[in-house]
Amino acid sequence: MAKKIRKSKEYRKPSQYGQRPAPTVNPTTERTEAKAQSNAMILVSAGLVTSILLFVYYHFWTMGQLADLANGLPMPDQRAFGFTLEEVNDLRLAMDADATGQLAYVHRTVGLFFPLLFGFFSLLTLGQWVTKRRNRWLAWTAPMLFVIVDLWSNQAIDALFGTDIDASAVALASTLTVIRWLLLAITTLSILVIGVRRFIRTFKRKMTEAQEQNDA
Repeated sequence: MAKKIRKSKEYRKPSQYGQRPAPTVNPTTERTEAKAQSNAMILVSAGLVTSILLFVYYHFWTMGQLADLANGLPMPDQRAFGFTLEEVNDLRLAMDADATGQLAYVHRTVGLFFPLLFGFFSLLTLGQWVTKRRNRWLAWTAPMLFVIVDLWSNQAIDALFGTDIDASAVALASTLTVIRWLLLAITTLSILVIGVRRFIRTFKRKMTEAQEQNDA
């Protein structure tokens, strides 16, 4: 009669339970994520450069040409500190129907494209750079308000060249213009500050990684 072979149970030491293989990282996934971030940054950079060029074209080229049609007087859009009823009346006397029509046309074209483009890429840039949700919404406040105020300001300025104006209409357009420039400055400064801080953190991390590799 054949002997029954008793199977011995294999017991593991408690220390063996904690020895699990380290999770492997798929290099393909890392390359895909890095490529996605690189493509996003290329899109953001192209959008910001386009916004800068459009700003220069809008506020320096087209507004400069309109100033030539108004005996050298600057347009209300360029008066970052506001304007008065007397200054608006001077513009109304200096500009004919063709000049005011060109100003309204500029507001409907490049004056519409610039705030929308700048606001969109500002939101995209800050969304890429600001990780915390609360801070991201806080950073988005200025560019979103800028788009609204800028478009509203264009309409208020066009209304100044109608048949009848009063001090309240001038005060509204002047206030919107000041707020517009203030929000534009806040948005630009936020992008610059966050971008510089992000660059410094990335530079320090790269230097630390390079130092660790050299020490190893």
